[in-house]
Amino acid sequence: MVCVGGAAICGGSGDLLAGAGGGASGGLGFLGLAAWWTGRAWREATAWQLSEAWQVRLRDWWLGERAVREALRRRLLDANPVLWLGSRHALKRDLLWGFMGVALAVWLATRLFSSVQWWSVGMTAVIAFFLQVTLKWLAASEAAFRFAEDRRSGALELLLTTGLRTDEVVGGQMAAMRRLFALPCAALLAVEALLLLASGPGRGSTDDWYLAVVAMVLFAWDMPTLAWAAMWYSVAGRRPQWAALRAIFRVLVVPWLVFIGALFVVGVWSWLAVTLLWGAIGGVNNYVVMTRARQRLQAGLRVAATGLLAGEREAPRKSTVETSGLAA
Repeated sequence: MVCVGGAAICGGSGDLLAGAGGGASGGLGFLGLAAWWTGRAWREATAWQLSEAWQVRLRDWWLGERAVREALRRRLLDANPVLWLGSRHALKRDLLWGFMGVALAVWLATRLFSSVQWWSVGMTAVIAFFLQVTLKWLAASEAAFRFAEDRRSGALELLLTTGLRTDEVVGGQMAAMRRLFALPCAALLAVEALLLLASGPGRGSTDDWYLAVVAMVLFAWDMPTLAWAAMWYSVAGRRPQWAALRAIFRVLVVPWLVFIGALFVVGVWSWLAVTLLWGAIGGVNNYVVMTRARQRLQAGLRVAATGLLAGEREAPRKSTVETSGLAA
């Protein structure tokens, strides 16, 4: 048995090599698209001046047609202004849903018309892992983007002076995240479950099934944990542009480092125990990170919005005091 990222693949060397090769090539393509998309499609402004007609076309392309925008505004703005702010970009939703729809359709078609080795539990786990990593990356980027951008422009501080409670601001952002990512995540889990069931009991060992199920559970838990962590890092850190990477490291990398260290300490006595250990470490980490991020956002969002929590406004004050002392 070999563990690859968040998935474990058991079986012969041919199955493993096919799974690793196909999954790696697809995963690299997905991650490349995610990196390109995160750096460009997430931006709201253009770097050049356009005519008014082209500005209207780009706005309709990015936010949706006027009638659709007004209907969305009426439906969401009264419920929660932050939910509306995070849900008004139609292009972002269309790109994400379209990308995941095409990826899942290609996966299903490949499984139906390919050789028998593609029907193994190990291959299913490998491909699902790379699709899950793509969604996790995008979720962390999106959760960090809104607060980081609003903090940079001062809009977050202004928003908190409108009478909205902290829990309404944070809850609106999380609702926008669910509105954007719930359907792609549910579709991915449904297709993975369908293909695992279609593989049948003869296409993988019991250990394969245990690990595939645990990976699915952790994926469903990692998504909201990444969102909470990225939101906190985007308002509390000195470099909000690094908030997504910090969240990914804390939620996805740290548990693996702890898991590898634990294996050296306790050893490997059964693969079922290894599976339970991996799931337990990931679950405890998610619980701790999510709980702390929620508590800190509730208690420190207003201070963080002013930049004081990250020390952004303390330096000018300090220099003023020092200048006064030198002048005296």
